[in-house]
Amino acid sequence: MSAAALAAFRVLDLSESIAGQYCCRLFADFGADVTLVESPEGSDIRRVAPFHPTDGDSLLFFHLNLGKRSVTVDRASEAGQAELLALMRQADLAVVGLDADREALQRANPHAVVALVSDFGADGPYRHWHSCEMIVQALSGMMHVNGAGDREPLYGAGHRAHYAAGVGAYIMALAALYARPRIGRGQQVALDVAMNTAAMAPPATLEYAYSGMQDPRGERRSPFMVVQCRDGWVSTWVHLHLWTGFCRALELPALEHDPRFARGKERQDNWAALTEIVQKRVAEWSGDDCLARLLRERIAAAKAYTPVQLWSGTPHLQQRNYWEAVPTKWGARPILGPAHRFGATPRRVQSGPPELGADNGQPFSLLRDRSAAVIDPPHEVKPGHGPLAGVRVLEFTTAWAGPMAGRILAFLGAEVIKVESASRPDTWRMHNAVVQAKRYPDGEPGARPYNRAALFNSQNHNKLGLTLDIKHAKGLAAMQKLAAVSDVVICNFTAGTLDRMGAGYGTLRKLRPDIIVVEMPGFGNSGELSKAAANGATMEMAAGMCAMIGYPDGAPTTTGQVYPDPMGGYNGAAAVLTALMHRQATGEGQCIEMSQVEASMQFIGEELLYAIAAKEDPVRHGNRVRWAAPHDAYQAAGDDAWVAIAIATDEEWRRFCVIMGNAALAADRRFATFEARWKHQDVLRQPITAWTRQHDKHLIANRLQAAGIRGAPVNTPKDVMESPYLAARKAFVPLNHPEAGRHAYMTLPFRFDLTPGGQYRASPCLGADTRKILIDIAGLSPQEVDELDREGVTSSIPA
Repeated sequence: MSAAALAAFRVLDLSESIAGQYCCRLFADFGADVTLVESPEGSDIRRVAPFHPTDGDSLLFFHLNLGKRSVTVDRASEAGQAELLALMRQADLAVVGLDADREALQRANPHAVVALVSDFGADGPYRHWHSCEMIVQALSGMMHVNGAGDREPLYGAGHRAHYAAGVGAYIMALAALYARPRIGRGQQVALDVAMNTAAMAPPATLEYAYSGMQDPRGERRSPFMVVQCRDGWVSTWVHLHLWTGFCRALELPALEHDPRFARGKERQDNWAALTEIVQKRVAEWSGDDCLARLLRERIAAAKAYTPVQLWSGTPHLQQRNYWEAVPTKWGARPILGPAHRFGATPRRVQSGPPELGADNGQPFSLLRDRSAAVIDPPHEVKPGHGPLAGVRVLEFTTAWAGPMAGRILAFLGAEVIKVESASRPDTWRMHNAVVQAKRYPDGEPGARPYNRAALFNSQNHNKLGLTLDIKHAKGLAAMQKLAAVSDVVICNFTAGTLDRMGAGYGTLRKLRPDIIVVEMPGFGNSGELSKAAANGATMEMAAGMCAMIGYPDGAPTTTGQVYPDPMGGYNGAAAVLTALMHRQATGEGQCIEMSQVEASMQFIGEELLYAIAAKEDPVRHGNRVRWAAPHDAYQAAGDDAWVAIAIATDEEWRRFCVIMGNAALAADRRFATFEARWKHQDVLRQPITAWTRQHDKHLIANRLQAAGIRGAPVNTPKDVMESPYLAARKAFVPLNHPEAGRHAYMTLPFRFDLTPGGQYRASPCLGADTRKILIDIAGLSPQEVDELDREGVTSSIPA
């Protein structure tokens, strides 16, 4: 087994954020020497719930800071600043917040990367805004699609957007470190949590840009249902081609040809009636029985696991030896298993979180001064030359998670080849799907709707498009020639698919010994669920997230258009960057398995650990959280307009009451203290809504933020496209598509001052670059390509 992938790197964690500390936790997982630099009072996150029910320590801090060192530095003092700069001279990377003097850190060590991770950035119209999970979810457009249409929208659970931003920061920092040998120095990079969240939100903004249409809130036009069995909830996604199998699995043969359900369009129109029938059928079944029946028919399905079930009642995780433990002063404590399983350089969590100042007095002078490693750049750094320039990626993916991983790599400068076939195009091209006008320019599918679909065109920028039937011997041979000159292969199909395609790691490493292969199955390559079909909705259920999302009297609820899909894209790209860093240092490739469910579980890690320690599952409470009251969405003026408001302290509450023109409410004994407000949140809805209904949601948010109170409009797709914050970030890039026309596309949030990435090319039409790829990259002759075309191997017309 090789040394840890990032063992050569030293990281300073100067952040006071979930995103920053999770970014640095990932570095520690893969062997980097990470030091958390804290104030003498300790990181604020040490005082953030949930707390261990017996030991009292913060489980959020625990989860974010495994494997790190801790030193205390008084950054307000001259001596503290000198100590900090001494640390910086020994570092490869510093992850910082807005309070850091980034220029001074860069001057102290030009060879290092300085990564700013903040909620809204150091400039722009929202730079002074106050944030939390609900605020960024509201601004992103994600919250708008969560929850029932006749009730308040839901923000989700935990701090998932901030964890996602942590993965984004990790990707960004690794990319800058990867570019360092080429450009001869470090650089400054930056990521905003708010823009990162918007970039991961559903493609509803592009649908709106294409068609001017947006669904009414709560109207979900997807074949997904959640039903209650006698011992829990089961979710399922019914693809068109599996309708017969679905009816067979549920022993409901009469449904198959029922005119309400027999065809896809009618089925969607009558989805509520179908769900009611299915609910009655499975009410007395066990969840395990229902799930087994569906999986036998290859239907995407999952139980809505609770955190306690994930710990002790999920055979699949037990078969995969998922849960681990670390020693602490309280004894061994459980920790979540790895998000990625690396063949050569697996994650190694060396210790629990550090005690405050445990590494004070370390003889810094004996450590290597890395600032001396600066060298002149070997050549001029060209603007727009991304940090992954020169990396070639072969992408076998579909839908959202896999394509988003490839999209991130392409944004960072890699050459990404999107491989499809006429018989199996990417499912987000919507070929043979129920037509929804909102997904096409001007609401028109056109002659080739598979090239005009907003879903596909939202996730495949910068890529080259190749159609190749690798079930054909000549197609397989051509693919293997491409693999021999590629650095990375990524795939998000079910376990074993790459091997069946003739593109498994064992085959590809014979063609190129240092190749990196990342497989992204929903449930991993082993365990009883490994062959289960999955998508974002069922994975969110399986990861334990939905047990925490929903109204108190309702079913577990997914996050709009299924959050684990973009999470999977980020986690997949993070795996590739980690492996590239190891290969850059050693020349060694490897195979990586990333269970998207297990990787998503990290994003609610502290909640899982709390449930395990307390031996009880969370209760669904709508938008309520431990630390704020009120914390909810309230109806504003206008048609289905909402504003998110979060009040953490009694002082904020008093200021809020003044803004509402109801100062007397602040003195009401039911609301005067945090504890009283938390207890009476239901009663609070009426007086707050009486005020919010009178005002525009954007004006309310601006007034609250100006007073230091967290508030945000619950943005629709139209609002997102008109956001002043995103406009200042240049978040929408106009691109010309040969069949969809010119539209504005959401870009990615990674900012580099020396090696900027970019979004410069619209998603490819099916097979658009096939000839160029096979001749210029794979080395086939024009005659050989003509022969493949005649035999249908490279057809660009879907079957």
